[in-house]
Amino acid sequence: MFSSTRRGLRVPGIGTMCSPRASSQARAVEQVRRAQEAGHLDPAWDPRDVITFVSQLATSWAGQPDLGAALPPKERVAYVAERRAAIVAAVQRIFPAM
Repeated sequence: MFSSTRRGLRVPGIGTMCSPRASSQARAVEQVRRAQEAGHLDPAWDPRDVITFVSQLATSWAGQPDLGAALPPKERVAYVAERRAAIVAAVQRIFPAM
């Protein structure tokens, strides 16, 4: 009988099989944790909270495709790069290195 766990689907005789989404989230948590250990982000924050913040900020812009859609292709690339830079700056300010 299969059972669900926080980490994925438990299959008797095989073990826990992580979904691609769970596996991706685990990698992201580990990346944030390593950045915290290296002194790049404030270690007082739970890595999942940092990921949630970044994800929601990016989603808020992704949900408004018309903001950059009218731009010519080269300007659209610059627009997207500016949004990414803004997310990086926000993360650095909200979760500063210690």
